[in-house]
Amino acid sequence: MFMCKNSFYILGVYLWYHSRNGKGINIMSANMIGWTGPIVSARTHIDPSGVQQASTNFQALLLPGMSTVTQRLRYISLLTAARFYRMKAAKTEEEQIRLEQQLTFDEYFHRFEALVAICSIHHHLQSGGAPSGIVGVQTMKVQLQSQDRKIELKTEVQKLAHSIYRGTLGNLHIFDTSESTDPLFEDAISLGKAWDIEQAGSFSSELKEGVLPKYIDRGDIGKIDEAFCLCSIPDNSPEQAELIRVLFAQGRPLQLSSPFASDNEMIKHTTSYRSLAWRFVLELINHSQGQPLGNYLTLVNLLDSHVAMVNRHPVLNDEMIAWRWVAARTFFERGWTGVFQKSIEILKQKYFGLDADEFTDQMRRFYLGQQDDETQENETVESLWQEIEENIYNNRDRLKELSKSEQPRDYLLCILFALYTTKRDQEAHHSSFLGRLWSANPIPFSNETLKVGQKHKACEMWSEIAEKSLMEHFSISLRKMSDGNPDSLIVDFDAGKWRIRDRAFDTQIALADGSTRLDVALSWALQLGLAKKSSTSAFELTPTGRQCCIDWDHDHQ
Repeated sequence: MFMCKNSFYILGVYLWYHSRNGKGINIMSANMIGWTGPIVSARTHIDPSGVQQASTNFQALLLPGMSTVTQRLRYISLLTAARFYRMKAAKTEEEQIRLEQQLTFDEYFHRFEALVAICSIHHHLQSGGAPSGIVGVQTMKVQLQSQDRKIELKTEVQKLAHSIYRGTLGNLHIFDTSESTDPLFEDAISLGKAWDIEQAGSFSSELKEGVLPKYIDRGDIGKIDEAFCLCSIPDNSPEQAELIRVLFAQGRPLQLSSPFASDNEMIKHTTSYRSLAWRFVLELINHSQGQPLGNYLTLVNLLDSHVAMVNRHPVLNDEMIAWRWVAARTFFERGWTGVFQKSIEILKQKYFGLDADEFTDQMRRFYLGQQDDETQENETVESLWQEIEENIYNNRDRLKELSKSEQPRDYLLCILFALYTTKRDQEAHHSSFLGRLWSANPIPFSNETLKVGQKHKACEMWSEIAEKSLMEHFSISLRKMSDGNPDSLIVDFDAGKWRIRDRAFDTQIALADGSTRLDVALSWALQLGLAKKSSTSAFELTPTGRQCCIDWDHDHQ
């Protein structure tokens, strides 16, 4: 009944919205409106405003083989090694049955991950803290702090690292995830062998038999902690060489006949796009020239129009343009979620809700009340656009300020800056894929840019975006539910009024931050020994990283 009731809600909102804007009402199917279309981002992260889906989906294609939750690269090689030795110990069906009776597949991985967690914690006891991203870290910390001589290899987590990294391992063509036991692909066997099992001490013989004990003796942890620690990949090791081979797809041709032309084309050649993305990451580090990277600092670096990928392979410039769109979109997301956050705050102050005109008036008043200068009541969108052109575009310091500001006017500037930058890139580069991204749903740039030339006052644009942010949230929340996700509606539109649902009054709306998949890639580059970072967060390529560039350029010239 609840789904049916909310379907009528959104139908009412849809009809009301179009009638207010003087548009004709077309009879549309649920699929056409998008009510029942699955939302990929809804399954992977919380995005109540709905604005982040376009960038999230494109980044998954642009830099495949990782996600924002796969922080520790060494899980890739360690889980591959664990699977390799389990496979090697049970080659026949009879051996597999015997091994499963001795120690189930799930329990084997559970114990292995607990061993990885406790070794990672122990390896950094003297340095002030274990690396981030360890699955089961809290449980194993408690175990390690106990006085027990023997520690049980059990993390008590609901989701193992094997499950978290399974999609990545499948995308990297390491685990064959079409089978329930995730056997290794033939091409991944060498990665499984690359980890130095002899450093695992007494555990090496048991791993070779495809099993692990239930307990570890406290005195043995220090002897093997480096072998299992997630902090970094041993330099100049076979493990490092194999991970580089996998990430850069060494020995494979680059198949990019029409770069970024369509989602299907990118999925079809995902290995080539991963290889190109990793070469780009190293080039980004090389071009940073002592500038710090990470989060919005990476985006500011990307948005400097003077940065160009001067390289033999022209597709690196296309990659740069694609990531500039992601950077611009991320600024857009910050502005949009900032408006959405303020909209929710206003509605929380009005328990019985606001009709459309009341809401618009309240948002306009709020915007003007936050301005220092009363003359800004008549400030136009065109004047903001001019400010971007003259004082923000190519101004690193001003962009850094925008990325931290929580002022309503700066939220509008973030939105307009994204539109301005992407439009400039379209005019300068004539890349066909930019047109596709310009119209990428939801909340495409192509719709928002129309407001710039309409002589709008800034306060009116603020109110319009606020209203639309509620509409987008309403629509995407319903689609999440239709896709089997939990109810995430924060607002209702009932009896002609927007109001906060009783259950959502304590919900806090987070601003979109500046994190992208590039942040995970930069972290992996450090862990893999391709780059190093100074105390000022500036990145620099290592000799290994520079050699990767040379090898890639030679292979794909």
